[in-house]
Amino acid sequence: MNAERIATILQIALIAGSVAIWAAVIRACVRRRCPLRLDPGPSPEAVQLSLGHVLAVVLILWIVSSLGYGAFDQFAPLVADPGIDEMVRDTVVLVLGECAAVAFMLLYLGLAKPLAGLFPSDPASRALQIPLRAALAYVAVFPLVNYLLLYLGIFLSEKVLHQEVIPIHPAMQLIDSPQATPAVKALVILSAVVLAPLAEELFFRGMVQNYLLAVVRRPWLAIALSAGLFTAVHSPLYHTFPALFLLGGSFGWIYYRYRSLAYPIAFHTLFNAGTFLFYFLTGELQ
Repeated sequence: MNAERIATILQIALIAGSVAIWAAVIRACVRRRCPLRLDPGPSPEAVQLSLGHVLAVVLILWIVSSLGYGAFDQFAPLVADPGIDEMVRDTVVLVLGECAAVAFMLLYLGLAKPLAGLFPSDPASRALQIPLRAALAYVAVFPLVNYLLLYLGIFLSEKVLHQEVIPIHPAMQLIDSPQATPAVKALVILSAVVLAPLAEELFFRGMVQNYLLAVVRRPWLAIALSAGLFTAVHSPLYHTFPALFLLGGSFGWIYYRYRSLAYPIAFHTLFNAGTFLFYFLTGELQ
């Protein structure tokens, strides 16, 4: 059985699973036990944040990135390997920036309130609940994000915004680049599957969503606004905006619903890992 056939079977299984999950959700909603509800309380505000705290993370990331670019431009000419190019530089700087941002957020949030407030511990069964719920969310959202909304985004990007659709994600371009060494490819995967979910969920859900929740006092509005910001930072991939908004909203919902950042981080990690898996199997970005 070749890789493309395996990918096709997995895609069909995910679509079938998504249909089954949404059928169960609709059935539960008809019976007035909708699992998509947001419980009225208590709110999952892990920390009390000001706008300055949120902007400090952006400033830290900008400073580290600027220093990284400067250092790379300074020392790259001293390296004998001519394969080091702009994409490699961007990857290295991105990884350094993500590491710095994660370290800063964990340190700050941990000082503001013990990390148990962000990752509350329950009975031992939680070790199974987190990956199970993340997997169910992934199966439910994957077809909507990767087929329905992605094609809608392509249509809007080309016909309404008149923007050229980028055929492949920059990370995949680097993976396929003949100039990318195995070490660089490993850094790309590390960034996408581990660091990006951790950094983005700490920031957009742990900091931005909590801050917005304290300001607007309406959970769905806070979730939608943080999802909008999450979507905006992924420009210029305009055709992915509808899909990314749903994805960001799903991350925000699962965080608010289950009161722990472990859920959106696991969900985000699974989604990015699945994207790489399908790309390696088919050569096409899902």
